Amino acid sequence: MLPSQLLRARASGGRLRVLWAYGSGTELELARELISVFRECVGRTLGELYSRIEDIERCYEVLGVDYKLVRGLATLLERRCRVARRPTRVDPAKARSIVFALCTEIAGGFTSTAEERKAVIEAAAKRLSMTAEELEHTLWCDSEGEMLVEEFSEVDERELLREYNLSLLQTALFKALRMSVETRAPGWELKQLLRAVKRLGLMYTAEKADRVKLIVDGPASLLKMTTRYGTALAKLVPHVVSMSSWAIRATVLRAGRKEALPLVVSDAERVLFPEAPPPEPEYDSAVEEEFASLMKGVGGWSVRREEEAILAGRTLILPDFCLTKGPLKAYVEIVGYWTPEYLSRKVKKLAEARAPILILADKQLACSRLEKLPHRVVYYEGKIPASEVAKWLSELEERAWGDISEILCRKLRELELKEPVVEVAELAKRLGASPRQLERLLKKRTPEGYVLSGGLLVSRKLIAEASAEVSGSRTFKEASEALLRLGVERKHHLEVLRLAGFKVVWRGLDLDSAVVV
Repeated sequence: MLPSQLLRARASGGRLRVLWAYGSGTELELARELISVFRECVGRTLGELYSRIEDIERCYEVLGVDYKLVRGLATLLERRCRVARRPTRVDPAKARSIVFALCTEIAGGFTSTAEERKAVIEAAAKRLSMTAEELEHTLWCDSEGEMLVEEFSEVDERELLREYNLSLLQTALFKALRMSVETRAPGWELKQLLRAVKRLGLMYTAEKADRVKLIVDGPASLLKMTTRYGTALAKLVPHVVSMSSWAIRATVLRAGRKEALPLVVSDAERVLFPEAPPPEPEYDSAVEEEFASLMKGVGGWSVRREEEAILAGRTLILPDFCLTKGPLKAYVEIVGYWTPEYLSRKVKKLAEARAPILILADKQLACSRLEKLPHRVVYYEGKIPASEVAKWLSELEERAWGDISEILCRKLRELELKEPVVEVAELAKRLGASPRQLERLLKKRTPEGYVLSGGLLVSRKLIAEASAEVSGSRTFKEASEALLRLGVERKHHLEVLRLAGFKVVWRGLDLDSAVVV
């Protein structure tokens, strides 16, 4: 995004038309020249760099090139620089403080002649144990113009122009009342877009018909326009323009005017923008990161970032998190930015969603609209109340247990267990359940011909065979060899022996020397 004063756009035909850089010969030449100047100024001061840029601006102004284009490109290139203060033995602020104090002491507050100035500088240099020349270099080396360009990240001229066009679009949308994105992009692209919208905390509505329409409230729609929200919307734009199919329609407020103009941009202008979408951070807010961390301590539930949209009437909702525990699935929605109109739409969407959703809302959002929802609402103030989340999940499990147990029973019957020993944890994975859920079911409905014990299902046939085969063995080693012949893994030997009616008596630390009675 660029400073608003560098936006190149004009009203034409009742629309706002952005003045793109199409890659003309002059534009490419300008971009190449600016890149070359930045490259050459590595190791020099920002003041020298700015002077070179001003020279280029004057030259191209003669050719009729808008100064906003020159400054816009230079702004983007400057963001590719790493600058630092040149190293000094004395902090510049400390040096200035001593010089000003001595100026008051020697010259009464200001110097009127070169001799007086020289006397002050020499006195200050002596006090700081440095030369007068060194002090002169130190005094203002922390000012912007004296900063050194240490590094410049290269870019070619065509890519620079694409980045510039993207920045123009972001800058224009910074004053948007509303923006819509229509797309026929494949599912995986749509998921990426919806994830970006959610991660950035934007207020949105998604509708699905012959194409997906995403309506995002703009920064200018807020009761109090926030720079942070405008920046969040700007961060969405690279995701949109990197898609295979898209059309942006926005209503934009013009600077210093009350009227708003429509802005339309589509994939017909795809070549004007960068191809690759930006990398995605794992979390975009502290609340989301806190919730993900919190869920690690809630037994049996796994948490992942939003994966798929759920239907709410004709609209789509992409919750912040999806929680799963075996076949049980629930969602979490975190309510962030809002306006009365957006909150009303959000409440309507959530009311139409049939999936179980936990709504986490800042206490400042507490209102009767949220309270009327058919979903649990948990308010947080600073920290998310872990106990409330755990309580909701526990209630969800209890309500769903009847359905879950029937599903698991059916899957168990379809499996037709034949193994002599089955680990409950491993079986739970095969059935898509949690070990705790499966064990709870098995205690009431143990499969015919099996015994549940110590996290294992052991066949009664094996127990009978073990009883006969082990009978007569005196040591655990002999008994273990007998069980191995029956195909029982060594890690299950103690439990099978116990079920077969044997007791292992220890004779020391070596298990093989233990006696079976």
